[in-house]
Amino acid sequence: MVRLLALLVGDVGAFLLAWGLAVAGAVLLERGVWHQLWPFNSPVGSLFVLGALAALGVFAFLGQYTKRAAFWDEVSIVWRSLAIVALGSFALSFFAQVAYTRTQFLLAWVLAFLLIPMARLAMREMLLLSGQWRLRALVVGQGINADEARLAILQERHLGLEVVATVGEMTSDVALQAQALECSTVIIAPQNFESPRPRVLAEVLTTTHRFDVLLAPPLWGLPVHGMQIQSFVSSDAVFLRLQQNLLKRRAIWTKRVADVIGASLALLLFSPLMLWAALRIWLEDGRPIFYRQMRIGEGGHEFGFYKFRSMVRDADQALELWRTDHPELYAKYQKNFKLADDPRLLRCGKWLRRMSIDELPQLWNVLRGEMSMVGPRPFLHRELERVTPEAIASYKSVKPGITGLWQVSGRSNAAFEQRLALDNWYVRNWSLWLDFVILMKTVRVVLTGRGAL
Repeated sequence: MVRLLALLVGDVGAFLLAWGLAVAGAVLLERGVWHQLWPFNSPVGSLFVLGALAALGVFAFLGQYTKRAAFWDEVSIVWRSLAIVALGSFALSFFAQVAYTRTQFLLAWVLAFLLIPMARLAMREMLLLSGQWRLRALVVGQGINADEARLAILQERHLGLEVVATVGEMTSDVALQAQALECSTVIIAPQNFESPRPRVLAEVLTTTHRFDVLLAPPLWGLPVHGMQIQSFVSSDAVFLRLQQNLLKRRAIWTKRVADVIGASLALLLFSPLMLWAALRIWLEDGRPIFYRQMRIGEGGHEFGFYKFRSMVRDADQALELWRTDHPELYAKYQKNFKLADDPRLLRCGKWLRRMSIDELPQLWNVLRGEMSMVGPRPFLHRELERVTPEAIASYKSVKPGITGLWQVSGRSNAAFEQRLALDNWYVRNWSLWLDFVILMKTVRVVLTGRGAL
C-alpha cells in the first residue's frame, strides 16, 4: 500500500507541477493570468484536471502502481497512455466548445510527458532507499542463462529485485532455501527444458509455497525485445512471436526518416559547438580540421568516416612505429583499438573525446545515408580479422551508427567481444523506441563522461 500511494502521490504532484509551470509560461507570454494556478478557476484548468484523473485511471488499470517493469518500458507505457488521454482532452474541448488558451493547455501536457517519468524515477529511488521497493530474490539455475538473469536484474535497478543467492540444482530444497533467505521471489533460469524439473519446481513454488516466480527461458540468440506471447484457452501451448524488425522494409524506411530528421536537428543545434571545436583544433595544430578514415558499412561497402581530428597529424605513422619501438603499448592498443592515455592526442583532443564532440561530423555521414544515428560501431578493416562470419553478416545487414549499445553499456570500457555481442543484440532486437532509449542513455553517458576516451 505504501508503494502504491507513493507512486500515486508522485504522479499527482507531477500533474500539478505541470499545470503550475504551464500557467507561469502562459503569463510570461502574456497569454495567461496567475489566478489560473488554481485549475478550477478556468474551464481549461478543469479540463486538464479531468484529463489528469483519466490518465491516473488508465495507469491504475494497466497496473502501473502495482506491477514492476524496466524503467524505459514503463516510460513507453506512460507516454502512450498520456498521448491518448491528451488527444481525448483536445477532442473534448473542441466538441464542448471550451474557450481556452491552446498554448497553456498544450504546454501543460508536454510538461506532464516530461515530469511524470521523472516523478516515477524519484519515487522509486525514495522507496528503494527506504527498503519499501526492494524484494529479495533467489536465482535457480546455472550456466549462461542464470548469469544473464542476474546481469539483467543488476542492470535494471528500479525493478527493485535484489539477488541474495544462486542455487544450481532444481530440487525440492529450493523452497526451504528461499524461506531461510527471506526471499519472496524465485527466478528459475534453466539451461534447457529437456528435464521436467523447471516445470515441476515452478508449480510447487507457486501453488504450495506461494512464491512470486519468474521464469527466464533460454532464448539467447533470438530477437526477444518486443516478443509477443500468445496463449490459448484450455491449452498449455504458448507461442512466442519473434520479430526481426530491421528486415522489414517499412522499419528500414522509418529508421531512415528518423535519422534524417534527427541528424538535421542535431546539426542545427550543435553547429556553434562544432565551429568552436574546429577553431580549437586549428589554433593548436593547424589543418586538417577533420579526420577521414575508411570504414566498413552496410553491405560491406567502404565509406569515408568523418571525425574532428583529435590527434597529431602523423598519428597513423606513429601507431605503426609502436610495433617495433613500443610493443607493450601496441599490444595494449590491440586489445580494444583504443588507449585511455594515448600520447598522440592533442590537448584539446582529450576534451573533444571525453565529451564525444569529435563524433559530431558523423552527422554528415548520416545525412549521406552511410550511417545511422544509432547502430553498430563501424568497423575498421583490421578489426574484421577478429570477427566471426556470423557476426560480420549481422553487422553488414544494417547501417553503422554514431552511437549504440556498446557506447552506453560501458563505452570504451567494454571488451571487443562484448562490443560484438551488444551490436548483434541490437540488430536482432531493433525498434524505434530502442533507438530513442539508446540516444537518451548516450546523453547521460556523455554528460557524466563514464567510459569515454
